[in-house]
Amino acid sequence: MTEIFHVPARLERCCHDGKVTRLPIKVDEVYAASGVGTKVYACPGHAPLYGGCPTKPAHDGGTTG
Repeated sequence: MTEIFHVPARLERCCHDGKVTRLPIKVDEVYAASGVGTKVYACPGHAPLYGGCPTKPAHDGGTTG
């Protein structure tokens, strides 16, 4: 069976309003002195506020659905 819709590997919270988005767009990375960092995501509607491109969903190098 062929999948019609893209299914992201996981859901993320928008850094602007905290709502869960199915189309996360990576807008920043936060680094720590310990070397462990985190990625910051926004929803397509808020990504332009942070310089993100609203047409490219974020991928972490995992498998795509």
